[in-house]
Amino acid sequence: MTGGVEQTLELLAETANESAVPLLLHALDASDRAIQEGALRALLARRRGSGQREIVRRWNSLNERWKQIIARSPRHIASAVRDAILSTDEELCINGCRTLVYIREYDLMPALVTAAEDPSNPRSGLAAQTLLEL
Repeated sequence: MTGGVEQTLELLAETANESAVPLLLHALDASDRAIQEGALRALLARRRGSGQREIVRRWNSLNERWKQIIARSPRHIASAVRDAILSTDEELCINGCRTLVYIREYDLMPALVTAAEDPSNPRSGLAAQTLLEL
């Protein structure tokens, strides 16, 4: 990757401006693999936000290399995984559980317990299964 692209991705990772997120998400789909991975790293480096949530939403379509990058810094995505586990969105919840099993962020087990014990949660069984899998 060229210095200008690296600097741009670094700036997008560091800025508090949330309008950087759509740019980084678009860059995940770039034709250049280095730009894709740079955008992924920039999204992970950003403070909690919609970028990490979108990574969890896309979990099924991520390649193994990206999953390994994410697993090396599980705390960067942990809050998005927690939100996904507790989400009413079925697909997001499923992906949150899959992400959690992959990244092995055991600090999120209380969120799984909460989801598993909630009698009104239609995915309480999934949460319990994920607990057992961990």
